[in-house]
Amino acid sequence: MEQILVKVPRGILSTDGRWIKSAIIRQINGYDEQAILEMQKDIPIHQHILFLLEKIVTFNDRQKINPEQALRQLSIGDRVAILFNARKMIFGDIISCTATCAICNSKMSLDLRISDILQSHNHRDNKKIYELETGEYKMKIRPLSALDQDRSIKISTSVDAIENKLAKSCIVSSIPLLPQIIPKSIVVALGTKMEAIDPLSDVTISVSCPECDQKFQALFPSEEFILREFIAHSKNLEREIHWLAFHYGWSEEEILSLPIKKRRKYIELINATLAGESI
Repeated sequence: MEQILVKVPRGILSTDGRWIKSAIIRQINGYDEQAILEMQKDIPIHQHILFLLEKIVTFNDRQKINPEQALRQLSIGDRVAILFNARKMIFGDIISCTATCAICNSKMSLDLRISDILQSHNHRDNKKIYELETGEYKMKIRPLSALDQDRSIKISTSVDAIENKLAKSCIVSSIPLLPQIIPKSIVVALGTKMEAIDPLSDVTISVSCPECDQKFQALFPSEEFILREFIAHSKNLEREIHWLAFHYGWSEEEILSLPIKKRRKYIELINATLAGESI
């Protein structure tokens, strides 16, 4: 099955002090699609993403790394980078989406290039700890991971409580000590710093409105968008199994084991033949 080797912007710091900076992604097949479609709908989006990536990602290192543990240790931006590469592998480089103008509220269609997003949000300064000084506080901080997201959700479903827990999770130390409830000004400063040290954790795109000709920055919800896109495509899985089984006589197991791209190529060939097109 097709695999690709991709670079991870920040990477994982191994036990012997080396940064592991690459991952191997294999093609998604029908079994992976079935598993995603059968997942509980009320779990957080990042857990859906982790469940998918655990099936298709391994890490290129001489040490044997448990993908499940490694993916949870990655910064959010690194996880998004791997997801973007997996999406590019399945559906191509172009993401078609819509945006609402922040100035005149007009709707517009956008074509985003994954390669451009990865390039513009790249970060090469892979330190374990960073310094942040704001107001009277001098802090040492680190990027957030899925482990931090899981812990914050377990504590509360309140947006403010989760935000506070995430803010506390990324703070390694502070002089003087911070209060139990992190001040909003510090939460904002932490968010700005995270955009610099882990830029793919919060992807923004520059947009120019064709109606009012104004430029603005729009947030692109990477994981949510790609998950919905993947689920929307996977809802046709049973029809595609039926179509290939009907025309080729293949078993369900044989069809499910095919990578998505190859399965859909066969479907295109069947449809072209039925339409009388030359192949």
